Amino acid sequence: MTEKEFYTLADIAAMLTVSKQTILIWRKKGLFPNPIIGETEPRWSRKQIEDWEKEREEKANS
Repeated sequence: MTEKEFYTLADIAAMLTVSKQTILIWRKKGLFPNPIIGETEPRWSRKQIEDWEKEREEKANS
């Protein structure tokens, strides 16, 4: 993961190799965290994404 403090929707989609729409759908379903900055140009913190990835891996391995 690139070391930035905050990530855009496009950044995260590229990192996860999914579409931006997929992330928005995950958000609506409660499967992805809400952004901590803005709604028109949302941003997620590095910690949010790291925590989400860790949680996702733990669920996959259980």
